[in-house]
Amino acid sequence: MRPERISLDPLGSYEAILLDDLDLGSARELTLSLGEKLELTMRTTETGELEIGSPLRVEIDPADVVVWPLTQPLGDHQLSSGGSQLHGTG
Repeated sequence: MRPERISLDPLGSYEAILLDDLDLGSARELTLSLGEKLELTMRTTETGELEIGSPLRVEIDPADVVVWPLTQPLGDHQLSSGGSQLHGTG
């Protein structure tokens, strides 16, 4: 999904934790954690004070989410639901 398609919204559907806040001049790039395994990058022109580690609410339109299936083996081993099989571990 494109970073500018995620929006800060106090009534947003998803709770996120702010991991990083990068000033790009005319915009900010925020790195967010959703749950324990998903990190997203968003861009915003919001100028309010944000604190690293603080909870935020965001809105994501499901139509903006694109997921590609894994169709090829990775090296000699294919990734399984049980963990990484890349180096014979897991």
